[in-house]
Amino acid sequence: MRDSKKRGSKTADGGDGEYQVRRYHCKHCGKIHTELPSDLAPRKMYETDAIQEAIDGGICGAACAAEETTMRRWQGEIIARIAPAVSGLAELRANGGWWLA
Repeated sequence: MRDSKKRGSKTADGGDGEYQVRRYHCKHCGKIHTELPSDLAPRKMYETDAIQEAIDGGICGAACAAEETTMRRWQGEIIARIAPAVSGLAELRANGGWWLA
């Protein structure tokens, strides 16, 4: 371990969270990598619970502190990741994937 640093976050209700995250120096590539707890997502200000709530329940309005445009972006990111898998399954089924029927 190289060191640790504090990382701030936003909770689903708009509160502030703070985490102590560990940083490691890779001897192979020379970069510093941060180990995140499961409550935090890379390059996201909001905790994963807030993001999951927005994705599962649609736009959560007053119950979620994130702006509506932010929640729509989260939903779009998830759809972009899922769409190729769904498309691939449909193609398998069309090409004789009888076990998918």
